[in-house]
Amino acid sequence: ELGQEFEGGFDATFFHERASLEVTYFDKTSNNLLLVDPLPPSDGYPTGPWVNIGKVNNRGWEVSLRATPVTTRQVTWDMVLSGSTLKNKVVSLGNVAPFTSLSTVAAGYPLGSLFTNQFVSTNTTTNSNVVTDAQIYQGNSNPSLIGNFANTVTLFGRLKLYALFTTQRGFTIFNYTEENRDYEIGNAGAVYLPYGQGGYSPTEMTQIFGKSVTQTSGQAVTMSLYNPLWMQGADYLRLEQLSATMVLPNGLVRSIGGNTASFTFGVTNLKTWTNPGFHGLDPSASSFTSGASGGGPGALVRLDAFAAPPPIRWFGRFTYTF
Repeated sequence: ELGQEFEGGFDATFFHERASLEVTYFDKTSNNLLLVDPLPPSDGYPTGPWVNIGKVNNRGWEVSLRATPVTTRQVTWDMVLSGSTLKNKVVSLGNVAPFTSLSTVAAGYPLGSLFTNQFVSTNTTTNSNVVTDAQIYQGNSNPSLIGNFANTVTLFGRLKLYALFTTQRGFTIFNYTEENRDYEIGNAGAVYLPYGQGGYSPTEMTQIFGKSVTQTSGQAVTMSLYNPLWMQGADYLRLEQLSATMVLPNGLVRSIGGNTASFTFGVTNLKTWTNPGFHGLDPSASSFTSGASGGGPGALVRLDAFAAPPPIRWFGRFTYTF
């Protein structure tokens, strides 16, 4: 495999170095990626050989802003805002056709793309659906934007209050937990509860359990697994950490033979705000199918497979140096 990369950026400081900005742009193209070259079944081989024919482009920005908006004898406020973007695209697959294993790898689309037939019409009376002949792009499993916002407020030089927010945006999760409970096991409350009381609408019930055929040819299509109802935008904002640190007076610390000492008390994963269309428990879940170990496209899909919500953790820490 061969790669070509361009990277450029700049660093700058403002307001007598109370603010600094770092900006980097990158553009990397990977050539001759290893892909399986399909062979006709008549050749007698279970799989084709690995060949160097793929091409993928990654480009994006990395930005970091550091600032001290407030600095007085009593109060200091330091902040760091950082983020990165990524635009990924499969440029070419050579002579290999697009292939699918939960996610789809196809030229012109990102790695980890989700495709499925889209509903054209739904008839609740006949319990049937008409769907598009071709599968339609639903979204990218990998976020196009990752960001962090950290704040530290220091009061009277001794009490430090810290808050960290994180976010990921521009990505879609396949909610296998919901698909499994709705369709495969069928024990979800939304399946049994009346509409308006937490249950699915008649249209949604038909789209899950009804018969589906393509728009032009009338060919039967199974929409149980590849159903757009379970491919959900999962943008989120999370209050990752809150903490308070008390620095003990120097005289007190020296009297017990130390240099510095402090107490810290805090909490992590306090609150997560998600896209209303996401019905999972953890938008940052990244479970994978067993096929991921083989390096197939399943390894590229973000899958909510019975993910547990991130636990709220309280912590305390005593730091002493001597």
